Amino acid sequence: MNLPYFYVPKLSENAEITVLPEDTSLHIVQVLRMKQGERLMLTDGNGKSMTTEIIAADKKAAKVQLLTSSKDQPFGSKILIAISLI
Repeated sequence: MNLPYFYVPKLSENAEITVLPEDTSLHIVQVLRMKQGERLMLTDGNGKSMTTEIIAADKKAAKVQLLTSSKDQPFGSKILIAISLI
């Protein structure tokens, strides 16, 4: 089963417990109706991803505990697409 994936701009690998931003917390608790003990994935958009578990399901500031962390390597080449004017 795939875990829900959320973007959190400032992820710290050193923190065991992370407090999620209010908009993300609201989406997790009210829209998805996730409860304490459920797992989710967090990413910072720069290749860092973490598997976490909800330890406090609050719609203003949900808290998650870090289970695993990984860092993806950047791709070796970039593809550029250019369109010329006719």
